[in-house]
Amino acid sequence: MSSPTKPQYQHYVPRFILRYFGTDVQPYRVFQSDGHSGYLSVVEPSSAIRKRSQPQRINIYYVKERKLVLASELGKRQYKESINRNYGIMDMYVDRNHPDPNHIEKKFSELESSAAKVVQLVVNAGRETVSRSKHLLTVNMERRQLNILRKFLFTMTYRNSHRASQFCEDNFDPPTQRDINIHVLQNMTNKQAKGREVWLQNIQEFLDTPVWEIPYNRKIFVHDRFEYGTELRKRRLIFWQISDHQNEFIMCDTGFGFFDGFGMPMSISAGMPAHMLGFLEPHMDPSNLDPSSRLSSAGDGGVFIWLRVFPVSPHLVLVLVNGSLANNDQPALEYFQRFGPPSRFHDFPFPKVMPTEYRGLSRKAQDALKRGDLNTLCGVPNMLEQRRQRIENGEIFPPTYIDGKVMESREDDVFHFPIAQLTTKQVQLVNGLFLENAKDSLTFRSPESLYRSIRAYEKEPLWCNGRDYKELKRSLRTILQEKRA
Repeated sequence: MSSPTKPQYQHYVPRFILRYFGTDVQPYRVFQSDGHSGYLSVVEPSSAIRKRSQPQRINIYYVKERKLVLASELGKRQYKESINRNYGIMDMYVDRNHPDPNHIEKKFSELESSAAKVVQLVVNAGRETVSRSKHLLTVNMERRQLNILRKFLFTMTYRNSHRASQFCEDNFDPPTQRDINIHVLQNMTNKQAKGREVWLQNIQEFLDTPVWEIPYNRKIFVHDRFEYGTELRKRRLIFWQISDHQNEFIMCDTGFGFFDGFGMPMSISAGMPAHMLGFLEPHMDPSNLDPSSRLSSAGDGGVFIWLRVFPVSPHLVLVLVNGSLANNDQPALEYFQRFGPPSRFHDFPFPKVMPTEYRGLSRKAQDALKRGDLNTLCGVPNMLEQRRQRIENGEIFPPTYIDGKVMESREDDVFHFPIAQLTTKQVQLVNGLFLENAKDSLTFRSPESLYRSIRAYEKEPLWCNGRDYKELKRSLRTILQEKRA
């Protein structure tokens, strides 16, 4: 066991995301004398000054306390701590049983650094969409960047405070606790390990394992790698952008990966077609289950997810969408709607990715691609038939091969993702998902946009909880009146 370390505040929402929601970014100008005339000239600021020019303050509404704190009201001490001391937990990832107690935090930092560059790529493309054109623009991304982004998005759902508390407090239903106990005996060095140790090992393996190998890594708890496999191979990545600067997205403490879906008994899977089994997931984490959905009261409850939403800036959300919804697969949609309501977002835009640019294909695979011969393109004899048989035999996430390689491992391939724009009503419906389910805090940049979203939420019949935001709305109305005065 390692020696005690100084307590650390560790974020479950990275600071680079929070800075997009910051309100105090100011352009820094540095003046320098030429040493002779006495005149000052503007020079390029240093990296240290540029870092200080990044937003450090965010607007926060604390839901339980019903307390609104605006960035402009924070004192000097809080000014430095606003982003640094929100959306995190003390010693969240500290591993006392490892020689380096901070090894997981360091690995998260590496992933976040890589993900920040990919997110910036998408955010910049989105800004062009709003400023230059009402037509779809695209963001070009190599598969290695897509792999980074997908791993980042999944870990965002896995590292939140409520998932952490579930493992740390061993707060599982009896069937899940049984599976945890089996996992500890079969896949943990410490055969007496509790939930927190399982969680930390899961995180370490998620961070260390290539994305295409995660569904088969038995060091990861089976429910969690099952969940990851669903995200990787059953959901399409979509980008939703505001259509004008009068609207903005908000975020909340549970808002990264929050989903629209419904609960249903896992026993239903007994009669479910094999190729659809992967869409039903064990009900592992109630913190990210929309409580306005119809939940199963069965002890073997599972969840069906139409889509997950990830707000990465006030102007952009990333969405992982169930394939049946994204592809408008009517037979599949009709089948799943036998068990629960359709998605609230069924009429939103789900633009298809343009054809993949496959890099480094063999001549044989290039010829197969031109004539649409998928079996030969796979590079594995009878691959499509093998894949069908593997699904029928219970393998939920068999890999797809391209030119003899697992598809996700072809990291030089290039994608062209369209960026779809949402109407005002659609932006407000996305915000309604967060207003309906925020547990501890809401963060926003524009008081005007939040005020309009609350009004739309109160009138929208799709929401069932009827959360009370009267005090927040009253405070926002006062702010807006003062602004107009």
